[in-house]
Amino acid sequence: MARIDIIGGEKGGVGKSLFCRALLHYWLGHLDRFDNRKPVLFDTDKSNQDVLSVYDREVESNDAYFSEDSEALISADLIFNTALYGSPAVVNLKAAVYGVVRDWIERNGLVELGEMAGNPAAMEGNPIFEDLSSSPPKKGNKDPNQPPPEAWGGKDKAKMERVRFVHWFVCSGQPDSVDHFLSSLSDLGRAIPHVLVQNQWFGTREQWQSVRGDLQREVDEYNVAVVEMPALLKTDCQELLAKKLTFHRAIRDRRLPMMQRQRIYLFCQHLDAQLQQAFEHLRSRNG
Repeated sequence: MARIDIIGGEKGGVGKSLFCRALLHYWLGHLDRFDNRKPVLFDTDKSNQDVLSVYDREVESNDAYFSEDSEALISADLIFNTALYGSPAVVNLKAAVYGVVRDWIERNGLVELGEMAGNPAAMEGNPIFEDLSSSPPKKGNKDPNQPPPEAWGGKDKAKMERVRFVHWFVCSGQPDSVDHFLSSLSDLGRAIPHVLVQNQWFGTREQWQSVRGDLQREVDEYNVAVVEMPALLKTDCQELLAKKLTFHRAIRDRRLPMMQRQRIYLFCQHLDAQLQQAFEHLRSRNG
Protein backbone atom coordinates (compact mmCIF):
# COMPACT_ATOMS: atom_id res chain seq x y z
CA MET A 1 0.00 0.00 0.00
CA ALA A 2 1.18 3.51 -0.84
CA ARG A 3 0.28 6.67 1.04
CA ILE A 4 -0.58 10.29 0.35
CA ASP A 5 -0.12 12.29 3.54
CA ILE A 6 -1.67 15.73 3.18
CA ILE A 7 -0.70 18.42 5.67
CA GLY A 8 -3.42 21.06 5.75
CA GLY A 9 -5.02 23.54 8.05
CA GLU A 10 -6.51 26.06 5.61
CA LYS A 11 -5.25 29.09 7.53
CA GLY A 12 -1.80 30.57 7.16
CA GLY A 13 0.48 30.70 10.19
CA VAL A 14 -0.97 27.70 12.06
CA GLY A 15 2.23 25.63 11.80
CA LYS A 16 1.65 23.46 8.72
CA SER A 17 5.21 23.73 7.45
CA LEU A 18 6.69 23.17 10.90
CA PHE A 19 4.61 20.04 11.29
CA CYS A 20 5.52 18.86 7.79
CA ARG A 21 9.20 19.13 8.68
CA ALA A 22 8.56 17.24 11.92
CA LEU A 23 6.73 14.51 10.01
CA LEU A 24 9.65 14.16 7.60
CA HIS A 25 12.05 14.03 10.55
CA TYR A 26 10.05 11.18 12.07
CA TRP A 27 9.70 9.34 8.76
CA LEU A 28 13.40 9.51 7.88
CA GLY A 29 14.34 8.45 11.40
CA HIS A 30 12.10 5.37 11.24
CA LEU A 31 12.30 4.23 7.61
CA ASP A 32 11.86 0.62 8.66
CA ARG A 33 8.30 1.49 9.71
CA PHE A 34 7.59 2.70 6.17
CA ASP A 35 8.99 -0.30 4.25
CA ASN A 36 12.27 1.64 3.84
CA ARG A 37 10.60 4.01 1.41
CA LYS A 38 11.47 7.67 1.55
CA PRO A 39 8.57 9.99 0.71
CA VAL A 40 8.44 12.33 -2.25
CA LEU A 41 7.80 15.88 -1.05
CA PHE A 42 5.29 18.18 -2.73
CA ASP A 43 5.67 21.67 -1.24
CA THR A 44 2.75 23.32 -3.00
CA ASP A 45 3.23 26.99 -2.09
CA LYS A 46 5.18 28.40 -5.04
CA SER A 47 5.97 31.61 -3.18
CA ASN A 48 7.33 30.02 0.01
CA GLN A 49 8.66 26.48 -0.26
CA ASP A 50 10.25 26.55 3.16
CA VAL A 51 9.95 22.78 3.76
CA LEU A 52 11.65 22.02 0.45
CA SER A 53 14.38 24.57 1.18
CA VAL A 54 15.33 22.57 4.29
CA TYR A 55 14.76 18.99 3.09
CA ASP A 56 15.87 19.23 -0.54
CA ARG A 57 18.96 17.09 0.19
CA GLU A 58 17.06 14.55 2.27
CA VAL A 59 14.14 13.54 0.05
CA GLU A 60 13.09 13.66 -3.57
CA SER A 61 10.62 16.36 -4.48
CA ASN A 62 8.31 17.27 -7.30
CA ASP A 63 6.13 20.19 -8.31
CA ALA A 64 2.36 20.21 -7.92
CA TYR A 65 0.11 23.17 -7.29
CA PHE A 66 -3.53 23.64 -6.37
CA SER A 67 -5.32 26.45 -8.12
CA GLU A 68 -8.79 27.46 -9.26
CA ASP A 69 -7.40 27.24 -12.78
CA SER A 70 -8.50 23.78 -13.92
CA GLU A 71 -5.63 23.47 -16.37
CA ALA A 72 -3.03 24.29 -13.71
CA LEU A 73 -4.70 21.79 -11.38
CA ILE A 74 -3.62 18.98 -13.70
CA SER A 75 -0.15 19.30 -12.13
CA ALA A 76 -1.67 17.95 -8.90
CA ASP A 77 -2.36 14.65 -10.66
CA LEU A 78 1.34 13.89 -10.29
CA ILE A 79 0.77 13.49 -6.53
CA PHE A 80 -1.62 10.60 -7.03
CA ASN A 81 0.46 8.99 -9.77
CA THR A 82 3.57 9.15 -7.58
CA ALA A 83 1.83 7.11 -4.88
CA LEU A 84 0.11 4.87 -7.41
CA TYR A 85 3.47 3.55 -8.53
CA GLY A 86 4.85 2.92 -5.07
CA SER A 87 6.39 6.15 -3.77
CA PRO A 88 4.65 7.67 -0.74
CA ALA A 89 3.83 11.34 -1.14
CA VAL A 90 3.94 14.03 1.55
CA VAL A 91 1.99 17.10 0.48
CA ASN A 92 2.43 20.42 2.27
CA LEU A 93 -0.57 22.55 1.32
CA LYS A 94 -0.56 26.31 1.04
CA ALA A 95 -3.25 28.24 2.87
CA ALA A 96 -6.79 28.67 1.54
CA VAL A 97 -6.83 25.79 -0.96
CA TYR A 98 -8.98 23.29 0.93
CA GLY A 99 -11.95 23.63 -1.44
CA VAL A 100 -9.74 23.03 -4.48
CA VAL A 101 -8.09 19.99 -2.88
CA ARG A 102 -11.45 18.54 -1.83
CA ASP A 103 -12.82 18.97 -5.35
CA TRP A 104 -9.69 17.41 -6.86
CA ILE A 105 -10.15 14.32 -4.68
CA GLU A 106 -13.92 14.03 -5.13
CA ARG A 107 -14.30 14.90 -8.82
CA ASN A 108 -11.54 12.49 -9.81
CA GLY A 109 -12.84 9.74 -7.52
CA LEU A 110 -9.33 9.34 -6.11
CA VAL A 111 -10.32 7.51 -2.92
CA GLU A 112 -12.18 4.87 -4.94
CA LEU A 113 -9.47 4.71 -7.60
CA GLY A 114 -6.83 4.28 -4.91
CA GLU A 115 -8.73 1.36 -3.40
CA MET A 116 -9.00 -0.38 -6.79
CA ALA A 117 -5.34 0.04 -7.71
CA GLY A 118 -3.22 -2.98 -6.94
CA ASN A 119 -6.30 -5.18 -6.64
CA PRO A 120 -6.36 -7.46 -9.71
CA ALA A 121 -10.02 -8.39 -9.22
CA ALA A 122 -11.09 -4.74 -9.06
CA MET A 123 -8.87 -3.77 -11.99
CA GLU A 124 -10.03 -6.61 -14.23
CA GLY A 125 -12.35 -5.35 -16.94
CA ASN A 126 -12.11 -1.73 -15.77
CA PRO A 127 -11.32 0.41 -18.85
CA ILE A 128 -9.30 2.83 -16.69
CA PHE A 129 -6.61 0.17 -16.33
CA GLU A 130 -6.70 -1.27 -19.85
CA ASP A 131 -3.63 0.64 -21.08
CA LEU A 132 -1.36 -0.83 -18.43
CA SER A 133 -0.14 -3.57 -20.78
CA SER A 134 1.04 -1.07 -23.41
CA SER A 135 4.72 -0.34 -23.97
CA PRO A 136 6.50 1.37 -21.08
CA PRO A 137 7.29 5.07 -21.51
CA LYS A 138 10.72 6.20 -22.56
CA LYS A 139 13.22 7.43 -20.02
CA GLY A 140 12.93 11.13 -19.34
CA ASN A 141 9.16 11.07 -19.78
CA LYS A 142 7.60 13.88 -17.71
CA ASP A 143 3.94 13.18 -18.44
CA PRO A 144 2.21 13.18 -15.01
CA ASN A 145 -0.38 10.74 -16.34
CA GLN A 146 2.19 8.08 -17.22
CA PRO A 147 4.17 5.92 -14.81
CA PRO A 148 7.93 6.34 -14.62
CA PRO A 149 9.94 3.74 -16.57
CA GLU A 150 11.12 2.04 -13.37
CA ALA A 151 7.48 1.28 -12.50
CA TRP A 152 7.32 -1.22 -15.34
CA GLY A 153 8.59 -4.76 -14.93
CA GLY A 154 8.27 -8.28 -16.26
CA LYS A 155 6.19 -8.34 -19.44
CA ASP A 156 5.42 -4.63 -19.55
CA LYS A 157 3.12 -4.85 -16.51
CA ALA A 158 2.84 -1.73 -14.37
CA LYS A 159 3.54 -2.20 -10.68
CA MET A 160 0.61 -0.46 -9.08
CA GLU A 161 -0.28 -0.28 -5.40
CA ARG A 162 -3.38 0.55 -3.44
CA VAL A 163 -3.32 4.22 -2.45
CA ARG A 164 -4.74 5.66 0.75
CA PHE A 165 -4.94 9.26 1.90
CA VAL A 166 -4.41 10.75 5.35
CA HIS A 167 -5.28 14.35 6.19
CA TRP A 168 -3.13 15.83 8.95
CA PHE A 169 -5.05 18.94 9.96
CA VAL A 170 -2.94 21.48 11.85
CA CYS A 171 -5.20 23.50 14.13
CA SER A 172 -4.58 26.62 16.20
CA GLY A 173 -7.62 26.03 18.43
CA GLN A 174 -9.14 29.36 17.38
CA PRO A 175 -12.83 29.24 16.37
CA ASP A 176 -12.19 29.71 12.65
CA SER A 177 -9.46 27.04 12.64
CA VAL A 178 -11.75 24.62 14.46
CA ASP A 179 -14.55 25.38 11.98
CA HIS A 180 -12.24 24.54 9.07
CA PHE A 181 -11.38 21.23 10.71
CA LEU A 182 -15.05 20.38 11.21
CA SER A 183 -15.78 21.24 7.56
CA SER A 184 -13.04 18.86 6.41
CA LEU A 185 -14.44 16.11 8.63
CA SER A 186 -17.94 16.69 7.30
CA ASP A 187 -16.79 16.59 3.67
CA LEU A 188 -14.09 13.92 3.73
CA GLY A 189 -13.99 12.34 7.17
CA ARG A 190 -15.84 9.16 6.15
CA ALA A 191 -13.53 8.50 3.21
CA ILE A 192 -10.17 9.80 4.43
CA PRO A 193 -8.69 9.33 7.92
CA HIS A 194 -8.04 12.60 9.69
CA VAL A 195 -5.44 13.45 12.31
CA LEU A 196 -6.03 16.55 14.42
CA VAL A 197 -2.67 18.24 15.08
CA GLN A 198 -3.05 20.57 18.04
CA ASN A 199 -0.38 23.26 17.81
CA GLN A 200 0.40 23.95 21.46
CA TRP A 201 2.11 27.23 20.54
CA PHE A 202 -1.42 28.61 20.46
CA GLY A 203 -3.06 28.62 23.88
CA THR A 204 -2.44 26.86 27.15
CA ARG A 205 -2.95 23.17 27.91
CA GLU A 206 -6.17 24.10 29.74
CA GLN A 207 -7.47 26.00 26.71
CA TRP A 208 -6.72 23.04 24.47
CA GLN A 209 -8.50 20.71 26.87
CA SER A 210 -11.56 22.92 26.51
CA VAL A 211 -11.31 22.79 22.70
CA ARG A 212 -10.90 19.01 22.81
CA GLY A 213 -13.96 18.76 25.01
CA ASP A 214 -15.98 20.65 22.42
CA LEU A 215 -14.65 18.43 19.63
CA GLN A 216 -14.82 15.08 21.41
CA ARG A 217 -18.06 13.98 19.77
CA GLU A 218 -16.63 14.52 16.27
CA VAL A 219 -13.28 12.99 17.22
CA ASP A 220 -15.07 9.85 18.38
CA GLU A 221 -17.57 9.75 15.52
CA TYR A 222 -14.91 10.00 12.81
CA ASN A 223 -12.27 7.98 14.69
CA VAL A 224 -9.80 10.85 14.57
CA ALA A 225 -6.25 10.46 15.87
CA VAL A 226 -4.96 13.43 17.87
CA VAL A 227 -1.39 14.73 17.95
CA GLU A 228 -0.16 17.37 20.37
CA MET A 229 2.57 19.40 18.69
CA PRO A 230 4.55 21.11 21.48
CA ALA A 231 5.40 24.78 21.29
CA LEU A 232 8.77 25.62 19.78
CA LEU A 233 10.16 29.11 20.36
CA LYS A 234 9.63 31.40 17.39
CA THR A 235 13.31 32.38 17.44
CA ASP A 236 14.29 28.70 17.21
CA CYS A 237 11.98 28.17 14.24
CA GLN A 238 13.34 31.24 12.48
CA GLU A 239 16.96 30.20 12.98
CA LEU A 240 16.31 26.69 11.68
CA LEU A 241 14.81 28.13 8.53
CA ALA A 242 17.46 30.82 8.10
CA LYS A 243 20.23 28.21 8.33
CA LYS A 244 18.20 25.58 6.42
CA LEU A 245 18.74 23.03 9.17
CA THR A 246 16.75 19.84 9.48
CA PHE A 247 15.91 18.88 13.05
CA HIS A 248 18.45 16.06 12.86
CA ARG A 249 21.25 18.41 11.85
CA ALA A 250 20.24 21.15 14.29
CA ILE A 251 20.36 18.82 17.30
CA ARG A 252 23.93 17.88 16.36
CA ASP A 253 25.17 21.31 15.23
CA ARG A 254 27.59 22.52 17.87
CA ARG A 255 27.49 26.01 16.46
CA LEU A 256 24.05 26.35 18.03
CA PRO A 257 23.75 27.10 21.76
CA MET A 258 23.33 23.99 23.87
CA MET A 259 19.98 25.11 25.32
CA GLN A 260 18.61 25.75 21.85
CA ARG A 261 19.65 22.27 20.76
CA GLN A 262 18.04 20.89 23.92
CA ARG A 263 14.73 22.61 23.13
CA ILE A 264 14.76 21.23 19.60
CA TYR A 265 15.67 17.77 20.88
CA LEU A 266 12.80 17.73 23.38
CA PHE A 267 10.39 19.03 20.74
CA CYS A 268 11.35 16.14 18.44
CA GLN A 269 11.24 13.55 21.22
CA HIS A 270 7.73 14.56 22.28
CA LEU A 271 6.41 14.79 18.74
CA ASP A 272 8.01 11.49 17.68
CA ALA A 273 6.11 9.73 20.48
CA GLN A 274 2.89 11.44 19.40
CA LEU A 275 3.42 10.49 15.76
CA GLN A 276 4.13 6.87 16.63
CA GLN A 277 0.79 6.69 18.42
CA ALA A 278 -0.96 8.38 15.50
CA PHE A 279 0.48 5.93 12.97
CA GLU A 280 -0.50 3.00 15.18
CA HIS A 281 -4.03 4.43 15.32
CA LEU A 282 -4.10 4.74 11.52
CA ARG A 283 -2.85 1.17 11.03
CA SER A 284 -5.52 -0.19 13.38
CA ARG A 285 -8.17 1.83 11.56
CA ASN A 286 -7.05 0.54 8.16
CA GLY A 287 -6.93 -3.02 9.46
